[in-house]
Amino acid sequence: MAKKILVVEDDENFAELVAGFLGTRGFEVARAGDGEEALKSVALSKPDLVILDIMLPKKHGYEVCERLRERWSSKELPVLALTSKAYPADRNAAQTVGADAFLTKPCSLVEVERVARQLLGEPQS
Repeated sequence: MAKKILVVEDDENFAELVAGFLGTRGFEVARAGDGEEALKSVALSKPDLVILDIMLPKKHGYEVCERLRERWSSKELPVLALTSKAYPADRNAAQTVGADAFLTKPCSLVEVERVARQLLGEPQS
């Protein structure tokens, strides 16, 4: 059964690029365009991994990650922060709120897949 990934990204083009690539790599991919939608989607669809932008409308990515960690049902859900925020303080902030991994945009889609598989405990392809 394909692992489910939720891509939370407000840039429609980038979200389509990531979701489309991961879909061709055997994942079932859903998308959310803002922080509130992300929290609802996690509660309803129970993804295996969340790829989370930090700069989001409605709820900031850090707040989304904090909320996921507060909920019993998503406290262990792997979160990959994928953001254009590149300073060490941004990486530290993401770790502080519970992100399991951090990638800075732009990055290769192959790297996104590699980290996703690592977080899911899957072999690298």
